[in-house]
Amino acid sequence: MVSAKSKLLLIGFISLFSLVFILVYDPFRLSDWSKDHYLNFIFIGASVLLLSQFALRPIFGLGKFSVYQLIFWCVFEILLLTCVFYLLYGQETSTMADTIFEFWDTLFQVGLVVIVPYALFVWYSEIKYRFSEFEHIQADKNEPSNHDPNKLLVFHDHSGKMIFAIKFSQLLYVKSAGNYLELYYRKEDETLMELIRASIKELEDKIVGTDVIRIHRSFLVNMERVSSFKKTRKGYAVQIQYASEMVPVSSGFKTVFEEILQQKVSH
Repeated sequence: MVSAKSKLLLIGFISLFSLVFILVYDPFRLSDWSKDHYLNFIFIGASVLLLSQFALRPIFGLGKFSVYQLIFWCVFEILLLTCVFYLLYGQETSTMADTIFEFWDTLFQVGLVVIVPYALFVWYSEIKYRFSEFEHIQADKNEPSNHDPNKLLVFHDHSGKMIFAIKFSQLLYVKSAGNYLELYYRKEDETLMELIRASIKELEDKIVGTDVIRIHRSFLVNMERVSSFKKTRKGYAVQIQYASEMVPVSSGFKTVFEEILQQKVSH
């Protein structure tokens, strides 16, 4: 789930960028009315974004975004801002063509204001996330393994009630699917899949000191279940026991995967 702090930082960054943009570029011909509208413009825009991030996102059940969801939500917020500013500041028109042109001009100006800070903030967040992931991986490497294969991997709902649990030894691999995790595991002689509402980040806190490691932005594997692998242009493709699909090892996790393999070979 995206924190309230991250949402506020995004809104604050867009608001600051918008103020600079207005002072330099002067969209909507604000200087023709009054400079008093500058702060109104920022205040209204920030209010709409607060509504979008803190009210509408929970309604639609959007916590942590996938790439496509992020693009969709950015476009949605631009359209929402456009409608609000058009209703408040749009000039009265006498023809449909003039109305369309006025709305399109507003959409264009709002897009110029929002897209750049949105993209910069997402880029910054991604760099920060990858850096924290690197630190997390390094800490895991230095931490002695005391894994008990009979230990349970447990998931709880928002109220704290346990909704699913399996032994780590049963787990094959995990695949991220938007706001959900697909857990592939063995039960008796069957390979089953359980869909859990959680993020990979949440799962990583549960697998410290186990044989389950992250090998891709969207995959974790139980290294005890790796039956074979082959080198690819970007990393590796891993075959998991009883699994029909090959699981990719991305370049960012390639070194960690190789080190874990080396440790298992040496033992």
